[in-house]
Amino acid sequence: MDRQWRKSTYSGVRNECVEARVSNGEHSAQVRDTQHRDHGHLTFPPHEWAAFVGELHSL
Repeated sequence: MDRQWRKSTYSGVRNECVEARVSNGEHSAQVRDTQHRDHGHLTFPPHEWAAFVGELHSL
């Protein structure tokens, strides 16, 4: 299971971004605010995460 938070390489140096991690064992993706990590995260089911990532790749 991959539990490491990742930030896009396109993110600026001021940490104005989000971090994401994919949890294969739980079949979900989680997203959190880099500047407010202690505020928790949002969890998305695999089909929603795949649609989101697919849309980003089409840009």
